[in-house]
Order: sequence, then structure tokens, then C-alpha cells
Amino acid sequence: MVSSTKPQLDRPFHTDDRGFSLIELLVATLLLAGVVAGFIRVFTPARGFTVTEARLSVERNLDRSMLEDLRQSVRQDTWADAASPLAPGVHNQAAFTLNKDTRATPKPYTRTYTVTNVAGRDYRKVEIRVT
Repeated sequence: MVSSTKPQLDRPFHTDDRGFSLIELLVATLLLAGVVAGFIRVFTPARGFTVTEARLSVERNLDRSMLEDLRQSVRQDTWADAASPLAPGVHNQAAFTLNKDTRATPKPYTRTYTVTNVAGRDYRKVEIRVT
């Protein structure tokens, strides 16, 4: 008798259905990668927004601090004094960094305020700019 080396085509090559095929694993990996990429795309701009909002919050607090300092300078006996912090003109302060700024290269803040007289009144208008 001559034995045949041809495989039998009437029965399946793999009959064990307990595991996943390589194609199924590749498709699942691609789907998971797409979901992760979507999450990264959503959360990356949120981080930039948070950093910007934190900086704006610091600038607002510096504005409030400056107003409190100027509010304490309002006195009738020094109102017309040219050396007063409320004398009309532009007042600059040196750049400074915050002690609690944990970034590797903290950005310095500069406060500038402008005092102007209000026409027809004994008032002063103060505009504060923090950059």
C-alpha cells in the first residue's frame, strides 16, 4: 500500500476554540490604541487650559494685593505729595518671581500701575497691569 502525504481536507486544521486568534488580538489592540489616542487628545489641551487659568489666578491675586497696598496709602495729608504711591503718573515695580512657583524656569511677574486724576473730582483712577 502506498501511503498518501496529502492532508485531509474534510476536517478543519484547528479545532480548539478556547483561545483568540492572532487577527483578533491585533484588532483588539488597534481598537484599544484608538480609544487611548482619543483620551490623550481630549486631556492634553485641558492641561494647557489649567496652566493658563492658574497663571491668571496668580495675576488677579497680585492685582488685589497691589490695590490693598494702595488703599492703605490713601491719606489726605499725602494726597498731593509727589512721592506718594498715588501721585499721578506711571509707577513700575521690579520683576519678581513667586517663592511657591514650582516650575523649572519660573516666569517673572512685573507689576505696573498708572494713576490719573479724574476730571472735576478729587479722585484718582488706578489701573494695574501684571505681566
